[in-house]
Amino acid sequence: MHQVSGEPERFVLIERWSSQEALAAHDATPHMIEADAASPAFRAGPAQVLRLAAEPLA
Repeated sequence: MHQVSGEPERFVLIERWSSQEALAAHDATPHMIEADAASPAFRAGPAQVLRLAAEPLA
């Protein structure tokens, strides 16, 4: 997790998943369902999810 420079209340979490299916399976686990239900207590708003290219640009 990384704090956004100049924005002390904003953070970025970067994850790498082997496939969309693996991410979907993770999101369906009991601990993630519980975390999503609890997130309004510690998030100012919904998470913004950005999908990045698998390979960096040369």
